[in-house]
Amino acid sequence: MKSNTLSQSSIAATTVTSPTKGKDRWRLVLKTGVGALLIYYVLHSKMVDFTLLQSTLLSPLSLCIGVGFLAFSAACCAVRWHLLVKTQGLSLSMKDVFELTMIGYFFNTFMPGSVGGDLIKAWYAAGQEPRRKTKAVFTVFLDRVIGLWIIVCFAAVTLLLNLSMLSSRTELRLLALAVWTFTTGTAVVGILFFATATWEPRWLKQVWGLVRRSPRLGNLLDSALIYRHAIPTIAMALMHLQKAADLDPRWAKPQLHLGVIYYKLGQLAPAVTAYQKAIALDPRLSDAYNNLAVIFLDLKKTQEAQVLLGKGRKLAPFSAEIRFNQGRAETQLGHWEKSLRYYRDVLKEPYPPEVKAAAHHGMGDTYLTHGDFNNAISHYLAAIELAPQDAEEHVRLGYAMSLQGKRDLAVSEYDRALQLDPKSNLAKQAIALLR
Repeated sequence: MKSNTLSQSSIAATTVTSPTKGKDRWRLVLKTGVGALLIYYVLHSKMVDFTLLQSTLLSPLSLCIGVGFLAFSAACCAVRWHLLVKTQGLSLSMKDVFELTMIGYFFNTFMPGSVGGDLIKAWYAAGQEPRRKTKAVFTVFLDRVIGLWIIVCFAAVTLLLNLSMLSSRTELRLLALAVWTFTTGTAVVGILFFATATWEPRWLKQVWGLVRRSPRLGNLLDSALIYRHAIPTIAMALMHLQKAADLDPRWAKPQLHLGVIYYKLGQLAPAVTAYQKAIALDPRLSDAYNNLAVIFLDLKKTQEAQVLLGKGRKLAPFSAEIRFNQGRAETQLGHWEKSLRYYRDVLKEPYPPEVKAAAHHGMGDTYLTHGDFNNAISHYLAAIELAPQDAEEHVRLGYAMSLQGKRDLAVSEYDRALQLDPKSNLAKQAIALLR
């Protein structure tokens, strides 16, 4: 329910001292130097025969097609690894994953061996997650295994399309049999792995117990089991909700819950569609108006969000979430007093502590955006008192303190945020800038 008034870029823009800027400048020079040396090595090591590339380089169409396929392949690999990373709850963003994927491509292409890029990716990922190195490295390993399995599947399909060629060569028939056996066997193992997510035989539980006797193997097993439980759970939830919607197309609640799941998965378009269907089926469903307004606020479509929140407020005049999001909308429009009025309305009512903490959070963001650092800090402190385990409140408080020039206090708050949430990208980035 909290607002996102202060984005990651705004935290990154924290005022820093000149030594920090100098350190960043030297870091950029070092990165540029290393990159230049690697390019020099590639050009002078005769690893690339540019005479063979001449015909392609001189053909704009061929060059565009080649670059397009490479870009598409890199994007698919980055998305695949990002899905694995997010399922583990790691903090690597899509931007981080794409950058590391491109670095891995470079090392795989120009350096000796074919796993150098994966080692670099694993090293970087482990560095980003010092407290969860095993999970970070496991995502790289699993991504590599999935990539190799896809290649073998392509080979299996290709061999099926060339059966006439196999009939004349015994060695090819044996190779094809091995490839087909491997792909079929691994597919069956994968199906069984996910199928046992809801029911585990006793012997399988005993095997897991034996594996967990080794701490490292236990960590790897737990990392793998996360995928087994996450994917079927989401798939079953969507399947049952869709079935409920199909059985009674006039029932709005399944569409509302579908929208919630799609929103949690980051799929905004189907979430919007589900909420709109829920509203069409039941125009009195205030939660649908509120949830749809949240998406529009995230997309900065503030006017549309205000209309939806107004309709929802008429249906549920005492809803804390609707009032809170009305405050968000007014903040986006720059109407500070109206925004604060909505948040104060939430604080006046006997809502639970976490709801009031969110209201203090919103007031802190509003005051901070308006340049009133003292009031912002007081409301962040009030939010922390109500929700002491919320890492984001400490990040906001640290940011406000840094803008006041209280560097040491800001670092202390960022450290506290990382203790509560080791994957907080905002806290990591802010500490890197201040130190």
